[in-house]
Amino acid sequence: MIEIFICEDEKDQRRKLTNFIHDYINAEGYDMRISLATDNPQEILAYVEKHQPSGLYFIDIDLNTTINGLQMASKIREKDKDSFIVFVTTHVELMQYTFKHKLEALDFINKGEFKEMRKQIVENIDYVHSYQKLVNETLTFKIELNNRIITEELDNIMFFETSGNKHRVIMHAQNRQIEFYGSLNDIEKQVDAFYRCHRSFLVNKNNITEIDKTNRELIMKNGEICLVSSRAINKL
Repeated sequence: MIEIFICEDEKDQRRKLTNFIHDYINAEGYDMRISLATDNPQEILAYVEKHQPSGLYFIDIDLNTTINGLQMASKIREKDKDSFIVFVTTHVELMQYTFKHKLEALDFINKGEFKEMRKQIVENIDYVHSYQKLVNETLTFKIELNNRIITEELDNIMFFETSGNKHRVIMHAQNRQIEFYGSLNDIEKQVDAFYRCHRSFLVNKNNITEIDKTNRELIMKNGEICLVSSRAINKL
């Protein structure tokens, strides 16, 4: 889930931002929520320190507090390295300082008539939603089985193994095994972090804890054993 944070010292502007964003993400059915809307940057920084969220931040640069929006964004970036930061400000001329501080802002929204701001707000929310959806799809593996779609995180998959049943493959995950229709050749094209260690096995290199060269076996994080060929073992 993407958590949204709003830091704006003008009460009316903060209310408009909060209400509009809340209504929009609910209407679109996005997996997002507003976690904090405040005039106090320290509240958001404390939350980020404690929870380390995946966040989208709408920040006013001139906050009239002990730190400004640029300083706040810099502290956020230290903890939430993949954060999306959008500055909402009347000081567009300060854009150059975001490069100096390596803040990698997603956007600058010029604070003015709220009707004019809404288009940019929507564009940024849509972009973050689409980006996160793409990331999630590349980090998971989907299996179609008996009119169901089963999703497994790639990090939880130990290896794939050809089944004794023709044209079928067994997925060995952290806590389960699933047999489904497919081939190792097709799966290999979908999962970059996996290595064809044997004609019958496709292994997740990140989940190997031990390599037994004598028996040509790979010991996985969950204790399962994956076979490896004599040729492939030297490339691990």
